[in-house]
Amino acid sequence: MTAGGLASEASDAFGSPLEVRLSTGVGSQTWYEATFRDLTAGGSILLCVSCIAGSRELEVNANQVRLLPAGPPAGTGQEATASEAADLELLQPDDLVEIYRPHSQSHPAGWTLGIVRTVRASFLYLSLLGASREADLVVRRREVRRPLGHGQLLSSLELLKRIVPIPSNDAELASHLAENTGWLQQLRKEASLLSASLLATEHGHGVLLVGDSRSVSLGVKVLNTVHLVCKAEILRCNERLSLLRKQLLELDTHGAREEFGMDDSLVGRLIGKGGQNLQRVQEQFEVNVEVMSERRLSNNPNQVSIRISGASAEAVAEARRNTEFIHMQLPLLDEQVGWILGKDFQTIQEVARKAELVHELKVLELCGLQDNLDSAVLLIETHADYMPIYEEMRVY
Repeated sequence: MTAGGLASEASDAFGSPLEVRLSTGVGSQTWYEATFRDLTAGGSILLCVSCIAGSRELEVNANQVRLLPAGPPAGTGQEATASEAADLELLQPDDLVEIYRPHSQSHPAGWTLGIVRTVRASFLYLSLLGASREADLVVRRREVRRPLGHGQLLSSLELLKRIVPIPSNDAELASHLAENTGWLQQLRKEASLLSASLLATEHGHGVLLVGDSRSVSLGVKVLNTVHLVCKAEILRCNERLSLLRKQLLELDTHGAREEFGMDDSLVGRLIGKGGQNLQRVQEQFEVNVEVMSERRLSNNPNQVSIRISGASAEAVAEARRNTEFIHMQLPLLDEQVGWILGKDFQTIQEVARKAELVHELKVLELCGLQDNLDSAVLLIETHADYMPIYEEMRVY
């Protein structure tokens, strides 16, 4: 469709970089850098050019505008490809080249046709075509490129416009697309469009695509199957995230929360395979358990912070009892070590002897959930209390 006149309603337009010949005379040898703005109803091209004095818009014929070659242009500070650099090394006297001329007070940056006079290492002595020899100049190889000729003129393409509507029942999606417009630039590059812009129509919002038939067709497919779908999914994720943040804020304000430290070595046991342990506790006690790996306790950098939030203090406390692994040291007398561990654990006593422990008390270290530790301590203490009776029975 030819959507002439709609450009004035479009916003956030991302146009393709082009080159324009401002003079159509035979002696015109310079192509200036420009940015595509719009395709007019009469088939003219609206461009934007920039110089030191500022930017201005120009309306020119399509046969004055050519597409840029693929890849970064030489002379603009971007690295040329390896093949382009190798080709420039082959330049010889009398070769034609295009020389990069930076923007001036009144002219935009551009490329002027010249001829190589002398080659000296990485420098070239050049003459500008159509100018006197007094204008000869010395430049580096990276400031020139092989002539593009007329390249691919826009007049050789069948240019068209097409508006792709955004679902009118999704005002939030349209608002999100308008606030975050970087995707338009990405869309333009992906489909090799001349421009992509967001605009308001009498039926709602739409995306205006400008280019040849192939580029516009590809742009429509990419827009409908990638960008609109992805943006809608991002919105749904943002809504979910916002809801979770709101719930967390409500828990912080009205609910209960406990925070404690846990050794790095025990975090994996807390989480479980595939997060099964963590999920079980959260579902069983209706709480939220956060493992904040980036937060370390000031008094113990080897411990990460675990936060449990819930609607009631009782639920949080029960969840903590089922998630918090604790190290406990249970003092034992020398003669109790063998008794508690049994004869099959003689290695423990050997380790204690080789380590030359000098403590008056030996220590048994336990690790587990609080309820498990309470049960273990009760069993060990009961077993230890039975030791004197056992010793008396051995005497008899």
